[in-house]
Amino acid sequence: MRSGTEPDGADAGTPDRATARPSGRDRPDATDRPAGPEWSGTGPGTGDTTPARPGGPAWNGWEPGAAPALSAPARRVLARLLGATEDTPSVPVSEVRLPASALPADTRRRLVELLGAEHVRTDRAARLAHAGGRSYLDLVRLRAGDASAAPDAVLTPAADQLQAVLATCVDTDTAVVPYGGGTSVVGGVSGAHRGGHAALVALDLSRLDRLVALDETAQTATFGAGMRGPDVERALAHRGYTLGHFPQSYRYSTVGGWVATRSAGQASTGYGRIDELVHAVRCVTPTGELVLGRGPASAAGPDLLGLAVGSEGTLGVLTEATLAVRRIPPHRRYEGWSLPDLRAGLDALRELAQRLGPGLAPDVCRLSDADETRSTFLLSGSLSTRLARGYLAARGRHPGCLAIFGWEGSRTRSPSGTERPPGCCARTAAYRSVPPPAGPGCTAGSPRRTCATRCSTTGCWWRRWRRRPTSVRCRRCTRGSGAACATRWAG
Repeated sequence: MRSGTEPDGADAGTPDRATARPSGRDRPDATDRPAGPEWSGTGPGTGDTTPARPGGPAWNGWEPGAAPALSAPARRVLARLLGATEDTPSVPVSEVRLPASALPADTRRRLVELLGAEHVRTDRAARLAHAGGRSYLDLVRLRAGDASAAPDAVLTPAADQLQAVLATCVDTDTAVVPYGGGTSVVGGVSGAHRGGHAALVALDLSRLDRLVALDETAQTATFGAGMRGPDVERALAHRGYTLGHFPQSYRYSTVGGWVATRSAGQASTGYGRIDELVHAVRCVTPTGELVLGRGPASAAGPDLLGLAVGSEGTLGVLTEATLAVRRIPPHRRYEGWSLPDLRAGLDALRELAQRLGPGLAPDVCRLSDADETRSTFLLSGSLSTRLARGYLAARGRHPGCLAIFGWEGSRTRSPSGTERPPGCCARTAAYRSVPPPAGPGCTAGSPRRTCATRCSTTGCWWRRWRRRPTSVRCRRCTRGSGAACATRWAG
């Protein structure tokens, strides 16, 4: 099977755990929506802004809703730094180039017998909605009207139908791409490379979107693999719990995608990466089902659970995952600090992690380099940001490196006077004790300009960090001001 699902998402804001979008059970089925340009796209010339998949992003990858207007200062900044002076709207959905489905009639007939016609879709709207992930290359390609990587069909099976579907696909030489939220930034859900197979289908797991069980004694919860981040937090919040996993793709990515890609998120410093939260998974293959991780720990040989976590959909389709959860923290405290430069910032993160240790170190550590800090200040028109710029300028920071620290838990765990960041930090007045943002992954509406940022996740030892910043920058972006390519560090 082809690999697919969500990326590990870089960090963004921490969401309000108690609010989220309706789950799949509360939304109309995708087949109830009309096909065609009236609902498949966003941006100028594409008609209505309703997403192609209920609760998901529009077909061309951007947030449903009206495109936000850039302020005049922001336009001047972009023109000066990047040379972006003209609007570049997405092509109308009616002009998108979509090849004809190559799914053989006999294969379609067999799949319809298994799933029903409403769950075997070869129409233009369904295929276009699954035509790629959310990498920069995907978004540029889709906005240019190229949907050549679209699957030949979109299947939406129930959990008990998956094995039969996979067996049928093997028998008919049909490649399968597991599809969660479609937020892959590494080509995981692209159908561009078919490997000589007769056809390729997207296996959409949106029907596997429920909280299966919550064990309050063990503090674990079992989720369907197709459950999205906001639905996870809403379901847990009703019982007073949180998963605490917030990748940048949080609004659209799914539990199965997180596990399949070893996802990390905004609060992983405190709550742990997804691989640290997984207790068990169910994985369906063409020949049977694997149930891995039956207990909290084992000393019996190789850990087969670790084989499934991070498998990228290549070994089977994840249908359920049992994850560790926690009580919703009664208190949260977020602070913004400015550091002289990136070296001082990384040294401060290291000192926090090593001096305070688990339980006292911040749950959220986010450090932006000077370029990202400058861009953040310049492109934001809020009063608090202007105050922060003025405050930092008065203290000789132009602009310095912005760090956000967040503690979640009891008040006794919140930072005391002896648990502050090191002396090289200067607190920014506008960010003191700020509440967490509404949620990560808040992609702006369909942009009218070809300026974009892309986050990726990596890791290295403290002693090697000095070589890391230049190694992740693109040569084109580092010419001139370098403001187009910024590095974010998570402690």
